[in-house]
Amino acid sequence: MAETKPFLKLLPLLLLLLLHFPFSFSTIPLGSVIFASGSNQNWPSPNSTFSVSFVAGSSPNSFLAAVSFAGNVPIWSAGTIDSQGSLRLLKSGALRLTNGSGTTVWDSGTDRLGVTSGSIEDTGEFILRNNRSVPVWSSFDNPTDTIVQSQNFTVGKILRSGLYSFQLERSGRLSKRLRRTESGFMLSYGKRPWTKLWYSS
Repeated sequence: MAETKPFLKLLPLLLLLLLHFPFSFSTIPLGSVIFASGSNQNWPSPNSTFSVSFVAGSSPNSFLAAVSFAGNVPIWSAGTIDSQGSLRLLKSGALRLTNGSGTTVWDSGTDRLGVTSGSIEDTGEFILRNNRSVPVWSSFDNPTDTIVQSQNFTVGKILRSGLYSFQLERSGRLSKRLRRTESGFMLSYGKRPWTKLWYSS
């Protein structure tokens, strides 16, 4: 009986390692860009469950730059732009959303903070890292209106949707607030004298 070649003996182990540590396509190099009008342009997580892409906005010819679940359910967003806009990870390390006119709609504020790459994780977290792979900015640390399963909602973080905001205060109390409008009204839940929403034990 012919002797099995050493490489073939190692093949099952190599396949196991590849399955356990899959090649990651989530790394986003500096200079990368996706366009609102580009067909199927996105930055996917390794298992493609989440991606950074543009989804249709609430008004015609508008696009929301977002981290999305399954391609169309936003869990974090940077803002809305027109069809000629783009989202860029600049050479300076800033993640910037601009309209077709070049106007900045949103910026990560990480210019010249040592960012060397970005990544979108299988958890849905969008991270900008330095050359030591230490996060400089994260979508989980800057939530917009949604929290996912592996995301922590800690003191000082705020969720916003329309006129409402939702915040965990230092006392351990969750508060829901109606933000101030042009007419001057602002209703707050979770702080006296308004109705208490919830207390931590």
